[in-house]
Amino acid sequence: MSPPSGSGLGGDWWDASPRPGRGDTDLHRTSRGEPIDTLREETIAYRDVYGRRRTMRARVTEDDPAADPFYRTRLVVDADRLVEYVQKRVHAAGRRAPANSAATSRAPDGIDAVDNEIQMGMHLVDAFGEENYPRELSHLVGYYPDDADREPFVLLAERGRPVERFAGRLLLDQVEQFPTSLLRALDLLESAGVVHRWLTTRTVQFDDRHVQITDFRHAVLVGERCGPAPDPRWAAPEAVYGDGPATTKEDVYSVGRVLNEVIADRSGRASTRRGGAERLLGSDGPLGRMVDHDPDLRPPAAEVLAALGRDVDRAAGTRRARSGGDARFVEGLRSFDAIVRRRGTGDDEPTPRPTTGGADRGRR
Repeated sequence: MSPPSGSGLGGDWWDASPRPGRGDTDLHRTSRGEPIDTLREETIAYRDVYGRRRTMRARVTEDDPAADPFYRTRLVVDADRLVEYVQKRVHAAGRRAPANSAATSRAPDGIDAVDNEIQMGMHLVDAFGEENYPRELSHLVGYYPDDADREPFVLLAERGRPVERFAGRLLLDQVEQFPTSLLRALDLLESAGVVHRWLTTRTVQFDDRHVQITDFRHAVLVGERCGPAPDPRWAAPEAVYGDGPATTKEDVYSVGRVLNEVIADRSGRASTRRGGAERLLGSDGPLGRMVDHDPDLRPPAAEVLAALGRDVDRAAGTRRARSGGDARFVEGLRSFDAIVRRRGTGDDEPTPRPTTGGADRGRR
């Protein structure tokens, strides 16, 4: 997440390099504006993406008051490095949904949602690598250490604010920047074989320069069978009541809806009639095809970027297979799978062990 303008953090909030010493914490604030030295100190135990147990001496905020039926969310600042993360915790009463719930209309519970975020986060780290991980996608840092944890959680590097706050309020240069960044984020998901299924003005965030796609609790891999989309207001028509295999065309439609909501004014016209925004929102522009009811007519993100005169600019490593190249990552998959298996109860089926097949990796 990016700090407010003028905060003491300086530089790019995405940069995870060590920060000044602990004695300087009084000069720093969280991205929500709280002085770090006033926050409660807590030790957090977690596993990283390689399955290694770690501890963090952290400063933590109070839970975000925003309503979420599954999660309690708070900011966590590494007290030694002064790097901020988001922690999503499941209420202690949470219970895993049946393993075949994706084929039904039943919504997953909190544990199921967190575990899905972890699995998709690990898949994305595997697809892009730690060093070249794109800023346009939220980054899995860690998760709960064992099956006895009363409040399973996921720890993420996220940035920006929900783009709903920017709707109709983008500056002239941002009207060009925002769609380009969002389309590049969508292209990254498409290249990784991921269908988000819940792209809205709340799960898409913006930091005045870059978009970041967050919250993968409903995400699936391309070709997986899945139930109806979680929010019909943003979903492609075929996904509202669908139970077929997931396709990237679903996300193309949702991104078209988000772009229209953020860039257009209430009359449906571009908030500025200049350059890329006009070409994007015009009746014959790419946006009209992105929200076409026929999924075969919706263009992939790279095609829309080309129509706007923008390079795809994929992150390094997107196009090459990385699976199986890092034994530590395979161990991380096994560690997480073992925790999920031990947590299984009564009516749950065993969780299949993830393979190392990249976008074809087995999941619940």
